[in-house]
Amino acid sequence: MRDDVSDPALGDVRVTAVVLSVDYRHARVHFALTTGIETRRTVESALLRVTPFLRARLADAIDMKRTPDLRFVFDGVALPDDGGAPCSV
Repeated sequence: MRDDVSDPALGDVRVTAVVLSVDYRHARVHFALTTGIETRRTVESALLRVTPFLRARLADAIDMKRTPDLRFVFDGVALPDDGGAPCSV
């Protein structure tokens, strides 16, 4: 999905975990930033803007009766070289 999102504010976002509710109606998407905490509010606003798009892509990718509602949870600041690939745009 990182190749489909073109918002530059999301370039330094790293998804750290996804937690589904028992009934699969809600998903908490934990994320960290590689640039520092000062961009947190900008990134959270960008994530809210792209949530409908992400849910639509998720609905296309999974075979479920309902697509989970996405809630983004800030996890902190990640080191840029800790082994994972950042969500580049």
